[in-house]
Amino acid sequence: MEIVDIISRYIPLRRKNGHVYQGLCPFHISKEPTLEVDRQGQVFYCPVCGNGGDVGFFLKKIGAIKEGAGMEIPPEKEIRLIEALLLAALFYHRILISPGGQKAFQYLLERGVREETIRDRMIGYAPRQRDALTKYFLEKGYDPVEMTEIGLLVRNERMYQDRYYNRIMLPVEDVGGSLVAFVGRSVGTGKPKYLLPPDTPLFHKRRSLFNFNKAKEAIMENGEVVLVEGYMDALSVYQAGIANVVASQGTSITPEMADLLRDYTKKVIICYDGDDAGRYGAYHTSKTLEELGFDVKVALIPEGDPDEFIRTKGVEEFRRILSNAAPARHFRWKYDWGKVDKESAVEKLYFLMQLEEEEAETEDVEFLARLLEIPPQKIIPYLQR
Repeated sequence: MEIVDIISRYIPLRRKNGHVYQGLCPFHISKEPTLEVDRQGQVFYCPVCGNGGDVGFFLKKIGAIKEGAGMEIPPEKEIRLIEALLLAALFYHRILISPGGQKAFQYLLERGVREETIRDRMIGYAPRQRDALTKYFLEKGYDPVEMTEIGLLVRNERMYQDRYYNRIMLPVEDVGGSLVAFVGRSVGTGKPKYLLPPDTPLFHKRRSLFNFNKAKEAIMENGEVVLVEGYMDALSVYQAGIANVVASQGTSITPEMADLLRDYTKKVIICYDGDDAGRYGAYHTSKTLEELGFDVKVALIPEGDPDEFIRTKGVEEFRRILSNAAPARHFRWKYDWGKVDKESAVEKLYFLMQLEEEEAETEDVEFLARLLEIPPQKIIPYLQR
């Protein structure tokens, strides 16, 4: 589990600086916030009492102190739930690589997913039977109520059933590397394309970026992150050697997601799908991230999604598109200009009046002059209001 999220369930934490958070240490009496939690290193430490370690050690210590205090997730239950998720991952993976998963396995290969990626990511397959995982858990002695809590089973009026069936199963990790959920991808053109996990005691969509645990070191090394929409996009880009990629999982960027990124970089390249929906998403995501203090660029692919683009055009062409990413404000200006009636003087003036106030940098003035096909000197007053 992600250490800041876990410890903040027990004690309030406030950001001290960068990726370090502070709070009152629960292991000794103090009025000062001496406990420090390092989101980047996934460790905590109190210099006063000397307690420190990873999230598992914290849960062990806090469990001894607060046993029976009615915590949201008792540590022993948390460990049990994570173990159940790991068992489910093994269950799904074994089916995928068995004759029963041959169609799904072949589909992944046709989509360009390598066997080593399937193995390393523990990608699996949920069979067509609605009770396959349910029976497996019951045989292992797991409580179906708890399995429902973590999104693996559902209950109808008469019985428990598997939430996922006839779907490729993509494990979702938190930033610390713990398995916390699954996403079910249809095999072929089935709908919905992705069956997303519900929020659970272990997983919250607002706080989750797919592939973040795998990408975080590369994000620090590169000084920037590539943000895509879909799960397969992230897998494809990462597999192609661009390791600093995460996916927003088809949802809008939230402040909690931005907090995760901010601990590692403040530079974001958005590379969403090339259709209208993708461009609309890039428009609003770029504004949100800039409002939260990020330096944002937008990389435009002509059509399709990053996964399809890499498979058809190659990774070098995709790298070229990333290297040519434009400042997000330029992308938004071009997007808005595309909706203007060029024959209407009123609409053209309204566009100029709505320009985001910026310092009149040369590249901005030149970009707008080319876009609007007017002299640069007519642009400057609208950027310096």
